Amino acid sequence: MSFFRWLKNNWGGSNNKNSIYLHEDFYCQVELVPLENAADLKKENEKIDEFTRENRDGLGFTDIYVRDGQNFKTSERRIPIREFEALVQSCGFQKVDKVYSGYGSHKVESSNTSGFKLDSSAVFCDFKNDIVENIWIDGFRFNKHSDHQKQLINVLYVLGEKWNLILNDWDLTETIDLSNRKLIQEYTSEE
Repeated sequence: MSFFRWLKNNWGGSNNKNSIYLHEDFYCQVELVPLENAADLKKENEKIDEFTRENRDGLGFTDIYVRDGQNFKTSERRIPIREFEALVQSCGFQKVDKVYSGYGSHKVESSNTSGFKLDSSAVFCDFKNDIVENIWIDGFRFNKHSDHQKQLINVLYVLGEKWNLILNDWDLTETIDLSNRKLIQEYTSEE
């Protein structure tokens, strides 16, 4: 188990097993966004790939890339937080009482953030006025041999179908069509 996975699973505050830690660098790094953003995401992913090639120095990067925001915000879907939470839980994920975020030894409770976990995978959303603002996931890749792979595939498929969402993984600069279970399975089965 990697240090970051151990930290995420064990650093929830007061040894509360019903909490989860999210390193601030993972916020919206693998996000679910409206399908209307597909063409823009493809262009943005290509720009990131080009920037990466141009700014890699062998040990890291010589510059920082700042992503453009999406033209169609998830909040425009007007997803009620209670409906979102019920749907994620119906797919086998456990809602946690508290979500913590931070870096290094600094951590704070994330207000207006809901978290759901299943083994080492998590679904998150933040919300305002009981409407979901952003949706992101963590720990969904590298699950080819997981006992929970079917549930991981199902929650992504169900969320995508219900609110016409796609997944964009900014680490991979790749977009996944959430209406296609085979593509979701390939994404979660990476080795």
